[in-house]
Amino acid sequence: MDKRISNLEKKPYFDPKGFTKSSLKLFSSTLEGKMNLLNEKIAWHFRQADQAKLTE
Repeated sequence: MDKRISNLEKKPYFDPKGFTKSSLKLFSSTLEGKMNLLNEKIAWHFRQADQAKLTE
């Protein structure tokens, strides 16, 4: 038991709760970034559609 505790102290990334927390933060920030990029692309397409209507 003491050996496992000392191993976790030396390598805290083996802690399941810490790993879950870090991975969820990373996942959340990645999704937020992709959502912002998608919203920018949608807005760009709407602007292009509006410009196409004006040139007709």
